[in-house]
Amino acid sequence: MKKLVSLLAALALGTFSFAEAEFSGGISTVLGMAFPYTKNAWNFVQGLTTLDGKVSFWQGSSRLYADGSLSFDALKAASSEKKLDFVSGIHSFSGKLKEAYFDYDGSWWGLRVGRQLETWGAADSLSVTNVLCPKDLTSISGTDVSENYIGIDAVKLNFTAGFFSANLYWIPFFTPSPLPLDSGNVLNRLLMPKTVELGSPLGSIPINPFSNENIEMPELSLKSGEYAIKAAFYTKFADFSLYGFYGWEDSPLSQYEVKVKEIDMGGGVKKTVPKAISMHGSYQRMAMVGFDTSVPLGDFVLRLEGAYFPERYFATSPDYQIKTQIVHILTTNSVSGLKYDLFQKRHQLVSLFGFDWIKGDWAVTAQYYADVLLGNAENLDRNVFSHKTSFSASYSMLGGTLSLSLSGIVGLNDLDLVVDTSAKYSLTDQIKLMLGAYVFSPGPKSDGTYGKYKDISGLVIKGEFNF
Repeated sequence: MKKLVSLLAALALGTFSFAEAEFSGGISTVLGMAFPYTKNAWNFVQGLTTLDGKVSFWQGSSRLYADGSLSFDALKAASSEKKLDFVSGIHSFSGKLKEAYFDYDGSWWGLRVGRQLETWGAADSLSVTNVLCPKDLTSISGTDVSENYIGIDAVKLNFTAGFFSANLYWIPFFTPSPLPLDSGNVLNRLLMPKTVELGSPLGSIPINPFSNENIEMPELSLKSGEYAIKAAFYTKFADFSLYGFYGWEDSPLSQYEVKVKEIDMGGGVKKTVPKAISMHGSYQRMAMVGFDTSVPLGDFVLRLEGAYFPERYFATSPDYQIKTQIVHILTTNSVSGLKYDLFQKRHQLVSLFGFDWIKGDWAVTAQYYADVLLGNAENLDRNVFSHKTSFSASYSMLGGTLSLSLSGIVGLNDLDLVVDTSAKYSLTDQIKLMLGAYVFSPGPKSDGTYGKYKDISGLVIKGEFNF
């Protein structure tokens, strides 16, 4: 056995000794401090050091590629006892394999097998057709979502013929969006409810902690695979792409179950009352067809994107689920016979129109996004129609060593917003420093999508060294 292993290792080393190789990487540190007007005044809300590395081996038309990172989260390391935990419990260290695949590129066809990361669509910061790879929901920082996507384990076939190309995907293993379930995550404390207020005479009822054990995953079988296709056309006048996807929702749909207890009222009479609420989750199937197009017009590029989701699952609102159960329990003094909707199906249309303008050292982007349900949204945790607009502007100066940027998204339903601004300076080609700020603001009547993050608005300092 040892001789066989040695022989295989020698063959592998011999193969790669004739291949070209390339390695690059970097190390970065990010510190985020909440603004003084928030509940976390001047507290650290980010403290992450990350080591990235990329390596490529290629020979002829074949290539091996890997991209990974190791991170240390200083906030997670600081437990409630102010001790560092490097082994278990709160995971301070984390490793991420972003991509790792074998790639063959022939004259008119290609094959890629392994963990891969791709983005669909023409939108900037907003997702319309970009459903192939899930988002990492364990962190958020302003409007920069470019690094929030994670890779999928897939087999991709691609075909090219002149102005036309097509990609076919088979994704045998489902990859969900990571959720902020760790108690040391600032978003867990911010977004995960701990109690529900029911008013007099019930008062508040605790919600049991939500964990991975409460989430029902898709079955690990051939029938649970995901499938996707992209067809692109490139002409002198415009680029046009078509998309199709059949797979799973990246995030679980939430379910709330009211737990009960019996109170002895005397005289042999017992009353059933709410005791606590448990959260559960499950993933549902999803289908999507969509398109995008980009049309260059001088210094402008017009972008249009749209997607249709037939009979997509939407969770009913927590208020509806909890209230329905409690009314039934208090009315019937029992949990039996209770019926209510955990989910409802609706046809969904999503669209985006935007433009880019690039002139000299200036780059400006503006977009309008609309999301429509065909049917009512009664008892759902969303509106029938929601829309938002986004903008970004950047300017390079001092020979490109200093870059200033401003971007934001405004939710037009609730008038909530997020604004992200930064100044990035290159000391050398390898060393870069960044000072930025991001502000989340609720609307006048409701927190909206972005207002719920208001208490992590703050300053960001980042340093990076690339090699």
